[in-house]
Amino acid sequence: MTESLRKNCLQVFLCHASEDKPTVRVLYKKLCSEGFQPWLDEETLIGGQDWRLEIADAVRKTHIVLVCLSHRSITKSGFVQKEIKYALDIADEQPEGIIFIIPLKLEECDVPQRLSRWHWVNYFEENGYKQLIRSLKQKASELNIASEEDNSISLEKIGKLYIQRAFEKAIQKFTKKNPTGKIKISLVGWIGVGKSSIINALTEGRYFSERSDSQRIQGVYNWFDNVFLIDLPHYGDKELYEEITTEVEKESDLIIWVVDAATTRLNFFNFDHVYRNLISNLNNPILIIVNRIDMSPLNLLGRQLELIEEMTGIPPIPVSADKGHNIKNLRRLLIKLLEESFI
Repeated sequence: MTESLRKNCLQVFLCHASEDKPTVRVLYKKLCSEGFQPWLDEETLIGGQDWRLEIADAVRKTHIVLVCLSHRSITKSGFVQKEIKYALDIADEQPEGIIFIIPLKLEECDVPQRLSRWHWVNYFEENGYKQLIRSLKQKASELNIASEEDNSISLEKIGKLYIQRAFEKAIQKFTKKNPTGKIKISLVGWIGVGKSSIINALTEGRYFSERSDSQRIQGVYNWFDNVFLIDLPHYGDKELYEEITTEVEKESDLIIWVVDAATTRLNFFNFDHVYRNLISNLNNPILIIVNRIDMSPLNLLGRQLELIEEMTGIPPIPVSADKGHNIKNLRRLLIKLLEESFI
């Protein structure tokens, strides 16, 4: 199912000192958005793994190593120096002229002698990031690895597969009826997962806001005819699960649980907690939307979708409201569900 998410993506190992983590985190997100597959310890390692072995294995399997240089990293002893040594050993095995190591200067600093034979990129300069991307795309071209556009196509294909299965699952819980009132689709999720962005993307900004008598509803949006999208507040207070469950069931013909690709990957404990204490208690038809998939490396996204389905029994729908990935497919799914269930 998700094999196409794991291949055809340039793997980039981010070698850095822990003191440079804030800058490297931003770089990681940028590379994800470009369609690359960066490896960053805090994003990839999970509890219980031998991090030394995992890092060494990641360096061996990667397509390219970015050695992030700063005054801190070039003077620091410790594991960062071992990472550089791993990379140098593998670089010696590469054919002449092949790009494998890119020294990336995060600030003005000296380049260690053992890295000086490779042309470095001044990331801190105005065109530094563009130069880096050009090098990475050249490496991807050498390996016949898919472009960002190709990866977007792959995301669309995977999205269609999940959407079809999500439809088949959701339709089973619908009871055939012809409501005389509003058809209500409620969006629930943690704060900042992008519920409002999804509403805006689905409706293409064309909706009418209505007032609600409930204090626990943030917004009611008339999508078309008698179909309404309801933005429910985030469930930050775990003591309110029972109250929220009652409110959601009362206000909803269909529930969309929105989760964020990056934060869910890093905190499956919280995901499981919310599912067991809130979502699994609902009797309504449910769709799970994994938003911001453009910010998650493709291979990790594939496993993440599999885990969500294993934990909930519900095929999740991967989308990016900001980038538009799978939004049209999601819109078609919702309209098809409504047509077959209420019309």
